[in-house]
Amino acid sequence: MTSADNESPTRRLRLRTAHEVDITRTRFVWNGYLPVGEVSLLVGKPGLGKSTVVVDLAAKVTTGQLDGDLDGEPQRVLYSITEDSESMFKARFIAAGGDLDRLHLVDVVYGDSTDGTPLIVNLDLDGVREALETWKPALFVMDALNSSLSGQLNDNSVVRPQLERLRSLAQYTGTAVLCVGHFRKSTAGVDPVDAIGGAGAYSQVVRHALACAAEDETVRVLSVIKSNVVSLTDVRSLEYRTESVTVSADDGGEADVGRIVWLGESTTSVVDLLHPRSADDGLNRVAGPEEVLVRKLVHSGKREIA
Repeated sequence: MTSADNESPTRRLRLRTAHEVDITRTRFVWNGYLPVGEVSLLVGKPGLGKSTVVVDLAAKVTTGQLDGDLDGEPQRVLYSITEDSESMFKARFIAAGGDLDRLHLVDVVYGDSTDGTPLIVNLDLDGVREALETWKPALFVMDALNSSLSGQLNDNSVVRPQLERLRSLAQYTGTAVLCVGHFRKSTAGVDPVDAIGGAGAYSQVVRHALACAAEDETVRVLSVIKSNVVSLTDVRSLEYRTESVTVSADDGGEADVGRIVWLGESTTSVVDLLHPRSADDGLNRVAGPEEVLVRKLVHSGKREIA
């Protein structure tokens, strides 16, 4: 290897006319919920089954059962798991009816070691790009996103460049990237987008975000809480619950895992659940000028997409 091989490419400006840019429609792995070529974020409190939801979606991608542009066309999925054990993950995937031959796990190993470690965006994204170009998965899952980011995760200047690199990867490869995140501890009365834990870049760079919240002890709600690719009013919230199922283990025993049961469209949303209405809402309280303006915008159909 010569010294020239180690030199960085020359940085230069590129000028083009707008005629050279193609306008393309937004395609979806899951209509309204999971766009192609974008980084999507799924957030929520612990214990709501976020990871189980993502496993269910991945399983449906491998069997061509998601309502979207790839419906009826089984696809590969690339998956980075950092919080669940691989054994538990495999059992959940089988319980969800996924095709194991179309599921590819990705992590990082050093030298001759077989002990995997989480991939790191700042170090491993070139390798991830090669994998995406080779295997051409429709979906790349990072669960959890924070495990693959470096530095102080509350620092916007640290997190933003990493998320921008991840977004560029999704756009360049045409892959739907789904990352699992979390809400901060206090969410009551807070807009779901503002409740996303970590630096502000999570909600600023990511163009499409979903969230989970508890409707009661067993029923959960999934909503799109932010999108620059679809109108929020066009995507209905969904209800689901988790049921326990038994999967045959490879050692001859059995494993008990959770499986998602979708219950259909919901009459409530994550926004509603984080902003519970008091008994006198609309009766004994006088709306302030800001609320009046918001109501007028909503009723006139001019509500801006976050």
